[in-house]
Amino acid sequence: MQQDTNNKTKPTPAEHAHSVTNALRNLDTMERYITTMLCRMRADLIALADQISPPKP
Repeated sequence: MQQDTNNKTKPTPAEHAHSVTNALRNLDTMERYITTMLCRMRADLIALADQISPPKP
């Protein structure tokens, strides 16, 4: 489906603010997801390193 870009109306300030708020919320959600994923990967790598490292004296 193609949109007619010539007849688009500008968003109102309230619509624009709502859009920006949603975008920031989405970024926060992605940041939490990525941080969680990186923490899990770090824990997995530390566990793997502990398994394959020679014992410390």
